[in-house]
Amino acid sequence: MVDIAPAPTITKTIDALQQGGVFGYGFVIAKLPERGHAGGLNVFVFRLVEQHLPRMLLELIGIERMQSGSCDLPVLTHFILVAQHLLEERRRSRVGSQQTQGLLLGARARWVLDDVTPLRQFGPEITTSDAYLFQSRDAVRWRWDNNQETPLPPEVPTGDNPPDGAILNYYLKTVPSGEITLTINDAQGNVVRTYSSKAEPTKEDLPKNVPDYWLAPAPVLPTNVGLNRFAWDLRYPDPPALRYGYYGEKLPYQEFTLTDHAVPGKTPHQIPQGPLVVPGEYEAVLNVAGKTYRQKITVGMDPRIKVSRADLIEHLNLQRKLTQAMAETYNRYNEVTAIRKDVVQRQKALVQNTAAKDAGDALKAFEKDLDSFETGTEEAPGFGALNRELTRLVTMVEEGDALPAKTIVAASQEDLASLDKVRAQWQKVKAERLAAVNSLLQKYQQTGLSGGGQ
Repeated sequence: MVDIAPAPTITKTIDALQQGGVFGYGFVIAKLPERGHAGGLNVFVFRLVEQHLPRMLLELIGIERMQSGSCDLPVLTHFILVAQHLLEERRRSRVGSQQTQGLLLGARARWVLDDVTPLRQFGPEITTSDAYLFQSRDAVRWRWDNNQETPLPPEVPTGDNPPDGAILNYYLKTVPSGEITLTINDAQGNVVRTYSSKAEPTKEDLPKNVPDYWLAPAPVLPTNVGLNRFAWDLRYPDPPALRYGYYGEKLPYQEFTLTDHAVPGKTPHQIPQGPLVVPGEYEAVLNVAGKTYRQKITVGMDPRIKVSRADLIEHLNLQRKLTQAMAETYNRYNEVTAIRKDVVQRQKALVQNTAAKDAGDALKAFEKDLDSFETGTEEAPGFGALNRELTRLVTMVEEGDALPAKTIVAASQEDLASLDKVRAQWQKVKAERLAAVNSLLQKYQQTGLSGGGQ
């Protein structure tokens, strides 16, 4: 057992700290027995010592005593318990300089809480439940800096910001035997995003032009006994993008060129990312062992941004149309390349069969058709070129929060119209040319080409 303050006491204490002007600073919560007392919790409030940032020192600016209650230790997975001798050593040096105080605790226990929401809601009903989803605090729709300078190297000591988006805390009494899921719904009940405790298989394994330590880990739900934390980044799923270079050439690797998301360990794998949601009410639905737990999420607007909700909705609608078109062109392109591989294999199988010249000629002509659907021309772009152009448009729309410019809307409509056209042509080719080629292949006891889907 470990002492912890009851939720009302903690709420009162944290509120007092916020009203005292230290909101946004770091909190360290630790047990600290005192002579003649049973012990309880102290909230140590810190701020970074600006002149010592390279050494990551913390400066003590206040201590708040809490009354003690009780809870099971597993609940405190993310609450920091510092060894008593370290705290006592710091207490003995309390009369020393602030810099020395920061050194003692900062060097030995640099643990800072950035979200005390679970403390406010903690009660006996949590530890007696198999699982529990806490009500999240309001989230703010922030956007990363779009004009970031050259990123700092990983070896440069820097602080760590709280996770992006809505921080969701949930309690698990035991490690689940199966998969758990978290679904985010909008106010109309439409699914915005779904997460799982199982990692998704990698869609592609292309080499990258940056070291892996720059990239953020895949968003997988933790399943630890006790308190777990997960952050929804307030975005729809990332759209799949084909790998093209700055000048439009197809690349055999994944290229990272923009600095606006370059943070060691936080850089998104996929650029562009999915669209940000509009401010409003959302719902988090946690599913554990067949049981469902629900909580509301309130998303607020960045107070620095002055834009109407109607404009944001129109902005989102355009982004979603473009990202859905990106997904379609990505899938269609992969379908075409899969058929091309089949064509090459059938050509190799028929190369020694001189009687099958008609089938060989049909395969050669069909392969030429596939070129127009993979890349195409400037006047009649294929699925690959369209995915590249749609990716550029999504990147431009993503750069700010405003009613989309007329030129971007016009360019989007042009690319979407081109997609409608090439989609219809592809369906016709599959229904007519592909069927004819497969008929010839079967004549020479060869398996037909794939790609019969819609």
